[in-house]
Amino acid sequence: TWSYGAIHDADGAVAGILNVAVETTDGVLAVRRAGAALELFQALIAATAPESREQVRERTLEVLRTKTADHLHADLVWVDGSGSVDTATWQAEPGIHVVPVLEPGLPEPTALLRLEANPRRPWDAALQAHAELCASHVATALSGVRRRIDDRAREEALAELDVAKSDFFANVSHELRTPLALIAGPVQDALTADALDDDTRRRFEMIARNTERLTGLVDRILDLTRVEAGAVEPHPVAVDVAAVTDGIAANFRPAIERMGLEFVVERDDLAREAHVDLDMYERSGLNRLSNAHKFTPQGRHRPTP
Repeated sequence: TWSYGAIHDADGAVAGILNVAVETTDGVLAVRRAGAALELFQALIAATAPESREQVRERTLEVLRTKTADHLHADLVWVDGSGSVDTATWQAEPGIHVVPVLEPGLPEPTALLRLEANPRRPWDAALQAHAELCASHVATALSGVRRRIDDRAREEALAELDVAKSDFFANVSHELRTPLALIAGPVQDALTADALDDDTRRRFEMIARNTERLTGLVDRILDLTRVEAGAVEPHPVAVDVAAVTDGIAANFRPAIERMGLEFVVERDDLAREAHVDLDMYERSGLNRLSNAHKFTPQGRHRPTP
């Protein structure tokens, strides 16, 4: 950038011209390189982020191979990860400048950014800093790809674990149903006999109740696996909800009163039957009563439909 100024003598006449030249090359180069680095950053950190290492490489070279004012050619090569990379081998070719692409958190470079110097623009510290900035943008993009791949792998592993868990519960539940059925059958046969004394009958009745409870727990596990598989659908039928509620409450009355608690059932009489899934309604009511019975040390229960 040139500027001119007149030099006047004592009489005011122009005796000469002062020609001042200001060197702006460094500023021009800085603006040009900043624009190239910004374009690379925008290409790599776009709305559609790269999904693979090769996409990162393609976008990097699409930008850098058009910026031939500072380097004639650009390439991005992958490091095999077999061990430490010898810096001397990077610079083996004359005129080739290699910058390692080091992802955050990794001890070794993932890739090497290879730039062929332009003979019209000597490779200096400023150009080296520009190359390192471009390499850092590439490293950030590669780190994002690696995180997305790790997240997908983790999600797939969790999905497989959920499937395995569901299969395990389903298999265990089916296996438990057989011995429970073998227990329940003889117990029911024994309860129909007339020769049982009162104490023995009470014991068999307790066995029968707990067998039914275990069967219900097994059925709940099976329902859980069906819910996770999306295979559970309600089957509503017309029932007298008030009568069903009374029956649910009656199952818990002896146990609650044995604890010295007052058990009060308050409900409204419905004018007509309602359509509900009877099994789901009964299980919901039993579960609520069971929790109330477990966590009420004193006072009273007031179940409502």
